[in-house]
Amino acid sequence: MSEETVARPISRRTILSRAVVGMGGWLGGCGSGSTESMAQPPSGGAMPVTALTLSGPSSSVVGLASAACAVSLAPSGGSIDGLVTVIPSDGGQGGTFDPPALVLSAGAASGSFSYTARSLGQVQISVTNNRGLASPAALSLRPHDASATPLALGFDTATPHQLSLRCRQSRALAAGSTAHAWFKTSGSATWRDAGLLYQVKDAEGAAPGEAGFAGFILDATPGTTYDLRVDITEPGVGSWQLNSAHATRALPPEGASPSGAGIVRNCSTAAAFTSALASAVPGDVIVLANGTYTVNSLNFNSPGTAANPVVIRGASRTGAVIVCTSGHLLQLSGSHTVIEHLTLRGSRVDSGTASASRGIVFSGARRTNNTIRHCTFDGFDRGIKAFDPVDGMLVYDCEFIGNNTHDTLVSGDATGQGWSDDGVGMPGTGNCVWNCTFSGHGDVIKLGDQSHAERSRACYVHHIYVKWSADDGTEFDDAGGNCALYNSIICNTATAFSADGTYGGPFGIVRNVFINQARHPMKLTSTSQGVRMWNNTIVSTNKISADHNRGLRIPNAVNHGLDYRNNLLTYRGSGDLVYGNGSLPGLAISNNAWYPNRAVQWTSSSGSHGSVETARAALAPVMSGDIAVPADPFATPITLGATFATRYDGHTNATLAAGSTARNGGVPLPGITDGFSGHAPDVGAFVSGQAFGTVGCAWA
Repeated sequence: MSEETVARPISRRTILSRAVVGMGGWLGGCGSGSTESMAQPPSGGAMPVTALTLSGPSSSVVGLASAACAVSLAPSGGSIDGLVTVIPSDGGQGGTFDPPALVLSAGAASGSFSYTARSLGQVQISVTNNRGLASPAALSLRPHDASATPLALGFDTATPHQLSLRCRQSRALAAGSTAHAWFKTSGSATWRDAGLLYQVKDAEGAAPGEAGFAGFILDATPGTTYDLRVDITEPGVGSWQLNSAHATRALPPEGASPSGAGIVRNCSTAAAFTSALASAVPGDVIVLANGTYTVNSLNFNSPGTAANPVVIRGASRTGAVIVCTSGHLLQLSGSHTVIEHLTLRGSRVDSGTASASRGIVFSGARRTNNTIRHCTFDGFDRGIKAFDPVDGMLVYDCEFIGNNTHDTLVSGDATGQGWSDDGVGMPGTGNCVWNCTFSGHGDVIKLGDQSHAERSRACYVHHIYVKWSADDGTEFDDAGGNCALYNSIICNTATAFSADGTYGGPFGIVRNVFINQARHPMKLTSTSQGVRMWNNTIVSTNKISADHNRGLRIPNAVNHGLDYRNNLLTYRGSGDLVYGNGSLPGLAISNNAWYPNRAVQWTSSSGSHGSVETARAALAPVMSGDIAVPADPFATPITLGATFATRYDGHTNATLAAGSTARNGGVPLPGITDGFSGHAPDVGAFVSGQAFGTVGCAWA
């Protein structure tokens, strides 16, 4: 019998990965009453009821009851004597309604019914009544075949170290539907568990046509083909299996020779280099000899193609230095260009909020598959900046030295002095940054598009090292899902990451170490979806203001599906461990470790609890498995100053002490804690049995 036909037992790992905790009323919102607006009554009392309203699903499954169709008296709060009998109809299509009629009144002004279709084809659901009230527009509903697969397996733009799955639904799914992903390298016999995909819902901000399931698989190998399987379960309807193959993106070969009609163009003067750029053809390799070259805002319309990219290469990273003290050093148009082994030097002077000194910039038409690697960006306000979306941009093994000092964070946070000084800014799809070291920028990496024109997807940041910056460590604001920050160390920033106003999801914050943030470890101040915060280590002290003096602060916003598991937070400042005053529908919290033991408040309506233990008892099953660790949990202490203003330049090894109760305190998360040693994974970023990997560039 093939592997696909063998019944697969539900393991403890599978059960735990499905445990999205239902939180009860306190997660749904923080308001104190109905959000319905009341019609304004005339001087004699309430306005009379004059009409009905009708709302409901746009699809259903033949032979199964639809989601609820709601009928209400209008205007809301209006007056009417006696009873209103409402009769639904499908215009003679043979379907049935449950119940077959509704009875409404001033005291029971709304009700609902379900519809069971008997055949395929568009149906118009209408309602009539016995009181002559105006009827609403008919509800258009399309029944689907129960045997038809409700999802199609697809993929976002290929990236080197990740697989980005996206299963769009063809109809509304029954409540409780799941999509469980598995993967293996093609030719292998062993499937690996990738866990449950995140359900992307229209009602929670998904872009039109994006409802369904999405998810990422991390730690893949570049240029490798994988087999993917997704097992779909729809309660009361059926189950299906989707299969496909997908390849990760290969990296451009190191030391590439000319291809196609290209030639090697050796340059030893600024004039020769400028001429080589102007005359380049597909497949050229432009080599800049060691030396220092002063230029004035170069512009290069690259003729590179997928088969024949253009390579711009320095003879050595430290020896070949290009200097531009004002404006941009290089504006790159075109696609399929590799820039490598160079030092690019800017003004080395902070221009305040003007962000005037820029390294490599992109604007205008969409550019594809440009790579920047093994380079130093020294003295730019903005290192790499795409003012318009780009796709498939790879930036790795680079150092970015901005013009802000740590004092910009300390004194300029409130004025936005360094907020626009991006280290790398590149909205779009399939863009990745890894093994880079940063200091002196504002937003270190910005992958979202704040013009709201682009919902960035399949964008990943990993194995970076941030020494200090004036704003966010990584920003996914306004992105559209399948984005992640993982295995990175981010120190001395305003926030470690921002998912401030995101759409669809998921957004992974996985296996990171965050040290000495001035505001919050995470910024979720606008509505977001699907943030998965798993196995992170957070170390902080007193922050920029009394309002920020909490270990974890979740401001007043609606954050759908926040999943906070296996994290270790140590807070050395004053104030609560956790303070939130927003709404967290679909929140999952479990198996986290906290030090020291302080007050916890997740939302404005959850109540404040004086310790981790009292919060866990009062909010059960919320915080199941959470513990307060009795001592500083690290093998080598991470010692901060009295406030964030003291820059932390110490070690970043967050390995747990041998006797820490945070060891083996986590829950297995498929694809995240694989390979852990012991009976359960450790809490925090450094998991016994896993290699954290090298962060930052090779030389800094």
